[in-house]
Amino acid sequence: MVGYLVHNTGINVSIVNHKGFTALDLVKFHFGNSSDQVVEILQEATMGSSHENNEALQKRRNVIGLLAVLIATVTFDVGMNPPGGVHQETGKAIMGRETPFMVFFFCNNLALFLSLGTIIVLVLVGVIPIRLKSMHNLLMAAHIVVWVSTLFMAAGDIAAMWLIIPAGKGSRWVKVALVSIGGIIFGGIGVMLATYWLRWIETRKRKEKTSEEQSEKKAERPLEERPAEPRPLILQEMAERPLERPAEPRPPIPAYGGYPPKGPVPAPKAPEPAPKPRAHEAPKPAPKPPAPKPAPKAPEPAPKPPERKSYVRKPEPQLEDSDLFDCESSDYFRPF
Repeated sequence: MVGYLVHNTGINVSIVNHKGFTALDLVKFHFGNSSDQVVEILQEATMGSSHENNEALQKRRNVIGLLAVLIATVTFDVGMNPPGGVHQETGKAIMGRETPFMVFFFCNNLALFLSLGTIIVLVLVGVIPIRLKSMHNLLMAAHIVVWVSTLFMAAGDIAAMWLIIPAGKGSRWVKVALVSIGGIIFGGIGVMLATYWLRWIETRKRKEKTSEEQSEKKAERPLEERPAEPRPLILQEMAERPLERPAEPRPPIPAYGGYPPKGPVPAPKAPEPAPKPRAHEAPKPAPKPPAPKPAPKAPEPAPKPPERKSYVRKPEPQLEDSDLFDCESSDYFRPF
């Protein structure tokens, strides 16, 4: 089934999910050594797809390098042989003080330097080992630089044509037509470049927004509904291994009171018959029945709390004035 999906449906097995895992990584994490055939199929498909990606990037690098070399060659040759020629004695450009010549000189040298920079970047990409994503970004930047250098080279060519066309009434329409055609072509290429750049920026923003929404949705979902994350093989085996717990003894049935045990109560076993005595042995006496358990005693009544004594202050007897100042009846004024 996996082989059919990989080889006959055109599925990209090198694509990664939002966590950076490929299909091969997920199979290794979840299934371990139990799916060697699936791992081999995915490895072959991944190697094939990566080989195709490398081949496509190599072709793109060769095309960009060829264009950069052609632009550098043309601009260098024209810079060494400027329009209008040079003085034989001094080697200076004859039309060096003209405005079109200055425009030509600026655009030609800028196209030369941009193409040389592109060539250096492509050489480094071919020598230094770089990831596919980084190589793709570098090639895209080199592609844009080649477009810009081509525009400057064309602008320098228009300035050179403007410089070498003789001034006159009959040649004015030629200059106007040359500038109009060049402006239309440059404007179209500039619009294409801007559209391509804006689309790339929108696509990148859309991908970032989609990844953020997916992460937010995953954070909002409960733990039971979240997809299981890939775990190492040891943790996966430990999770799949059943727990070995010792059998717990069943609690005895209480004689009275308490809650009944869970589950069906087993029926009491019938008493085993006594073994028959042998011929040379005397019969054993029957076992005595167990003594009945004494009935539980009634709980003693709780002792009464001690009575609290009330301490009430008795009123003191009131004495009259005659009693206080009666010297004969008072003990305080008894003579010594």
